Formats: sequence, C-alpha cells, structure tokens
Amino acid sequence: MHSSYLRYRYSRIKAKKGTNSAIVAVARRIAEVSYFILKEKRPYIEKPAVYS
Repeated sequence: MHSSYLRYRYSRIKAKKGTNSAIVAVARRIAEVSYFILKEKRPYIEKPAVYS
C-alpha cells in the first residue's frame, strides 16, 4: 500500500531539509499514526494529499 499523503510529506520535507531528514520525519509520522491506531482501536483513514 502506498500512501499519497506520506509521499507528499516526504517530498515536501526532502526539498527543504534533505533526504535523511525526510526519511526520519516520515518514519516518525508512521510511528505516531500506528500508536494512535492501536491506542484508540480505530481504522486508519488516510488524509488527502494536498498538492499546490
């Protein structure tokens, strides 16, 4: 499964701060989302990617 929201977030951060920072930021976001999904026992609902 590919997440267009996470892909957008990665490309935006990569342009500003570089590849390594973008990877860490997206990994952290995945960890945060996973934590709240397990904690709240809710399904994952992806945010829409905002392209501008």
